[in-house]
Amino acid sequence: MLVELLLFFETNYGYTFTTQMAQYLYAGILTDTNHLKAHISPSTFYYLWKLLSKGIKRKAINELISENSLNKKLFDQEVVRNIKVTPNGLAFSIVSAKLLKKYSIKDYVSAISNLENIAGIEIWVIFIQDKLLKKWKCSLRSKKLQIDKIATQFGGGGHKLIASTLFKSRREFWPLLLVLDNY
Repeated sequence: MLVELLLFFETNYGYTFTTQMAQYLYAGILTDTNHLKAHISPSTFYYLWKLLSKGIKRKAINELISENSLNKKLFDQEVVRNIKVTPNGLAFSIVSAKLLKKYSIKDYVSAISNLENIAGIEIWVIFIQDKLLKKWKCSLRSKKLQIDKIATQFGGGGHKLIASTLFKSRREFWPLLLVLDNY
């Protein structure tokens, strides 16, 4: 974790990082943990405490992260409407470049959270067409099952419950869905 490294340098080598850096790190922790709902440990709170001691404006950061435009809300609704659920309980959604353009969405990293916390769903996946890369970005999430090794089989990687990979075309990601659905 970057904040851990910076605090190590601060403690052991006298390096100090600015309030602005602390604000970015705080925002990163909040977004990476889905506002402290997932993937946290006791040390997460220690690092947040250390960042807060740098004088960051927590309320302003929280509002900036949480506030969305109407287009973003409409985009999120469409992602949810497009969710498909297999008989085995795998949820996935496919987001085309056309859909991103329709709602003027540039930052779509949070789109995966639309599939999160659905009762009976253990693994959820989102495929997002990236026109610049000319590839499909695939984000995978799981409540308990280890998915990073599956992502590695398809050229990606990640953490135990959070992983990603890339595909050149739509037809390439159906084998991944089959593996995940039978997992």
